[in-house]
Amino acid sequence: MDPAIDRAALDAQTGGDADLAREVLDLFAGQCRSILPRLTDPALSRAARADLAHTLKGSSAGVGAARIHALADAAETAFRGEGRAPLDDLADAVEAALRAIAEGQV
Repeated sequence: MDPAIDRAALDAQTGGDADLAREVLDLFAGQCRSILPRLTDPALSRAARADLAHTLKGSSAGVGAARIHALADAAETAFRGEGRAPLDDLADAVEAALRAIAEGQV
């Protein structure tokens, strides 16, 4: 199984600066904790939820979280159309990334 966060991709984004990588990961973790509950909130419009998925897609690309990126992309597409967003899978991927960050596995 691929890592929740690809260290090589993160290093490419941060120039190998460990302090910057930690800061970026902390920001990403906070964003995940903020966005995920709103993504699953049926009271929000599909357009608002698509925008949130788009934001998560972009930030996940910046830290090398490929699975989150792919699932956020699928969610954005679904929210902008008529499909069902893969929110359970996205939540699992976010949980795995948050765990990896908290446990220093990145």
